[in-house]
Amino acid sequence: MSFSTGLSLTDLNDYISPSQSCIKPVEVNKKSDIQQAIKIDQTGDYYEVAHDGTSTKLETASISLNDCLACSGCITSAESVLIALQSHKELLDVLDKNRVARDEGRLDDVKVVIVSISPQTYATFASKYSITLLQTAQRITSVLKNLGVDHIFDTSFSRDLSLIRIAREFVDRYRTAKAAPRSATRSETSLPMLASACPGWVCYAEKTHDYVLPYISKTKSPQQIMGSLTKFFFADKLNTQRQVASNDTLSTITPDRIYHLSIMPCYDKKLEASREDFFIPDFNAKEVDCVISSGELDKLMEERGIDFPNVDEVPLDRLFTKRNLARAAGTSSGGYLEYILSYSARELFGLDLKGDDVERGESSLLKIETVRNADFREVSLILPDGSVGLRFAATYGFRNIQTLMRKIKIRRCQYDFVEVMACPSGCINGGGQLKPGLLESITPAVNGSSEALGNGPLALKAMKPKEWIQLCERVYRTLPTQDPMANLPLQDVVHDWFGEAGLDSQKAERFLATKYRALERESTITAVVGW
Repeated sequence: MSFSTGLSLTDLNDYISPSQSCIKPVEVNKKSDIQQAIKIDQTGDYYEVAHDGTSTKLETASISLNDCLACSGCITSAESVLIALQSHKELLDVLDKNRVARDEGRLDDVKVVIVSISPQTYATFASKYSITLLQTAQRITSVLKNLGVDHIFDTSFSRDLSLIRIAREFVDRYRTAKAAPRSATRSETSLPMLASACPGWVCYAEKTHDYVLPYISKTKSPQQIMGSLTKFFFADKLNTQRQVASNDTLSTITPDRIYHLSIMPCYDKKLEASREDFFIPDFNAKEVDCVISSGELDKLMEERGIDFPNVDEVPLDRLFTKRNLARAAGTSSGGYLEYILSYSARELFGLDLKGDDVERGESSLLKIETVRNADFREVSLILPDGSVGLRFAATYGFRNIQTLMRKIKIRRCQYDFVEVMACPSGCINGGGQLKPGLLESITPAVNGSSEALGNGPLALKAMKPKEWIQLCERVYRTLPTQDPMANLPLQDVVHDWFGEAGLDSQKAERFLATKYRALERESTITAVVGW
């Protein structure tokens, strides 16, 4: 993970000052007392000049993943341990233990291994190998099944559930806020409501802007909703199936008997999985046991000598996976703005506005403006009488987030909902995604579709970071769109899991909602450090 060459450690830019408890913010090698000088040559490089006149070029300082979150939030030494513990090696270790337990006949010690994969991961691999997203999903499924994984799910499925719940949550909050007199107290009914799917942003808010916590949606992220689905709903389904089999003498599958690994576009998801709110104390288990990045999946295949372009394509698992990998309308960050706006237009004002309309900006009901840059845009719902019904915004990257925070702090924020993401360009640019620098040795994929995507693999070598992000976004958007409410298998899950009350039930609140808390900040380095 690399940072820009001009990294400034202050509270006025995209980065939070690293805590003094960090493992090694910047390593300093102390040498002897012999005096030395520093000089700068014509190219701007720094050299250390010894007393005998010899010069040594100084290396650029760097901050590793052990010191920082992928999206610039500072982490403590305890958090860095959580990150280090979660890697592809942990998955391989679990699979190895399963094989040993089976060989020794200890079937009750065998864990059900489940991997859930983000659509952003599919997009970055499809872009690297110039194949379709469906081919990518089928090949990754083949790789994981051959390693010993039992089930592979698509987090687009749980994202639909997240979108439906957060849209309902917004409508309830909006109605409450408009019905109540204006109050100086910030509460869970205050506007704007802020998206909660990005753990980098949530971590930042908890550590630096506790006044904004009441504004954040209580809906869990797609990763954690999938965690609840696998550890509880799916476990119950497995037990029902096992009871039907008369020759099945195995013990009941409980949450601790399921090992759930998530493959995500950013490292912050590792910390999200480790939050105490997502721990299951009755079974000493987590909803998501381990998170690895797209890059770590690529590394796993490299270490195992897997030639991805020549991997067989196998059918996708049917449960918790859309057969055509359909996405919600909107950007690769999840389509929160698009879906909530279209849902709210219908529920609050009786207007027929589709998520696709919002994505394309092709409706007389919309007014779309770029505020500061491409990562800060406003989308307003224009009512038939010409007035503004709703004001939404999408804010990506910490510079834009800090602008939003200042507006909320002084109560000058006019938005009703904001889709907040820590990474510039959103989730497709997560710190764990494949980068252009990793693509220098790729070869054309077998049965690929580089022509359809507009770029052959060899063309990716010289691609700049922004061009790479744009390509991944375009590839992601080749997926067909589907309204989350049209996901019929999801409707069946909601009914089976939560009963007649559905998302209004206490059970749904237990498994789909979370909470936040202010985290005390330790003393930090306040001087500006630039390199």
